[in-house]
Amino acid sequence: MPQYASLDQANATVDTGIYEVAETAASLSEPGILEFSTTAAKFQIDWGTYKQSQFLNDNEHRLLTNYLDCVKNKAAKDEYLESNGTDLCRVFLGLLSKVSKIETLQYLLTLIADMFADNADRAAKLFHQCAGPEGSAPSTQPLLRILSTKDDPYVVHQVNRVLVRLVSDGVEVLPHREQQVYFMWIVNEIKSKEKDASLLALESLAKLLRFKPYRRSFYEHGETIEALTHVVQLDPSVNIQAQYLTAYIAWVIAFEPSVASKICFDGSRFAADLADLLTATKKDKVTRMCLGFFVNLLTVPTSDEVRSRIAAVLVGMKLLTSVQSVLRGSLDTEAKADAEKLKTLLEDSSEKMSTFDEYANEVTSGRLEWSPVHRSAKFWRENAMRLNDSQHKLLKILVQLLETSNDPQVLAVAAHDIGQYVTSNPRGKSNIEKLKGKEQIMKLMHHDDQSVRYESLIAVQKLMTQNWSSLGKSIAVGSK
Repeated sequence: MPQYASLDQANATVDTGIYEVAETAASLSEPGILEFSTTAAKFQIDWGTYKQSQFLNDNEHRLLTNYLDCVKNKAAKDEYLESNGTDLCRVFLGLLSKVSKIETLQYLLTLIADMFADNADRAAKLFHQCAGPEGSAPSTQPLLRILSTKDDPYVVHQVNRVLVRLVSDGVEVLPHREQQVYFMWIVNEIKSKEKDASLLALESLAKLLRFKPYRRSFYEHGETIEALTHVVQLDPSVNIQAQYLTAYIAWVIAFEPSVASKICFDGSRFAADLADLLTATKKDKVTRMCLGFFVNLLTVPTSDEVRSRIAAVLVGMKLLTSVQSVLRGSLDTEAKADAEKLKTLLEDSSEKMSTFDEYANEVTSGRLEWSPVHRSAKFWRENAMRLNDSQHKLLKILVQLLETSNDPQVLAVAAHDIGQYVTSNPRGKSNIEKLKGKEQIMKLMHHDDQSVRYESLIAVQKLMTQNWSSLGKSIAVGSK
């Protein structure tokens, strides 16, 4: 796909080539959801019944049947659409808003999909012309109704493709409330166990979010980032296309200053997991999008202070190490430029950080490692009390990691650090108990990993012991 250096370039390009059809087709389950169009096109629908039931009036019935008579002749079809296209699309939308029979919906949506396949710009223009005056029903209303009420995979994904095409060209923009309905649907599809459904949803979302009005709304919806995080956490060896599209989406929404400014501080693991993906992926296109995302985080926010804070968090995520590793590999010119830029920005940030700053950012990132600071008695003597700052922010993160992390190293380091905090802070035991940290550490004493059990045992002993100076002696006696 082309690489876009700016938001304007990303917005100006209509067809990004993000779908990489051959690879997508190879990765989808067979038969694919949209392959049902071959079957649906052969359905024989009795439109006279719909006329008798007053779903169609005489003129609408004539418009539809005349179109069906010429649908297999491209020249005749083009001529018919030229003279009757808008009226025909009104018939389609009217039927979509009334019909409940799945077979009929499947057939109608196949006809509409063929119109877009023949000439997408013409089809979109015809449907836009069906929209009423300001304040009346837009052409997208019947499509949103189907997404909200139907569960046939072929029906909803054909509707989704048409809807995204209509609301991402600037003519009709979904109102905020309808955006929330749509994002709720797309989140469920992204998390679907059906790989085909998830990929189709990600493809549509990638196209939609190239259009600026939806980016902030998408990010602020309650479950969208969680859904994308789910995809990033999948096995990178077998979910290449899904993770590529997710990284692309991340890159696009990070052109929005409000999003780029918040995404490292919103409580999600999205940025941290993308940093992990950058290290784990073997695909150049995924690497390229991850690099682009992080460059945006460090360049799009308008505040110098915010950019500095983001850089510090990314250093804590060990992103600099990942970028240095990527630079040792083979990169195209633009990806290499992004990697070099990231390296420079992260090195500048790292040089300005104190030892405690580095520790704080490591804890905030949730990616704890056995760096020397954790074992340093001097560090804990000088800095343990600082874990009380900002209403025990860092302490709360350590306790949360004990509960939520699945990484044995993270669990072991977090338990160790809580033990060090308790020994260096007169009120440490009380603070940990208030945060329910003691309960979490005691659960980890039965963990499968030996290092987690050991660090948890030591931390519990420190929590239970009143006289810290006697702890070493009691451990020594107990080991004889």
